[in-house]
Amino acid sequence: MLDRVSNLLCGLEPALVVADRIRWRVPVWLGFPTTGLVGKVGEVDVDVETGEILFDQRLLDEIAERADALARRTLSVTK
Repeated sequence: MLDRVSNLLCGLEPALVVADRIRWRVPVWLGFPTTGLVGKVGEVDVDVETGEILFDQRLLDEIAERADALARRTLSVTK
């Protein structure tokens, strides 16, 4: 998230997903230094065996759009 979307995003406690490919599902949250975490903006999966982060550009774009909308709402409320 840091390299591809924003430095204001972080992953929180993952959940194990057992399916065709066992993976960790990591919730992605937006946070600000002054207010802390403000909301979940998506999820990314991580392959349990290889550590590969499973994503495509569409997923990154969706996370970025949700983060931008949440940031706008949050900043307008705190002003």
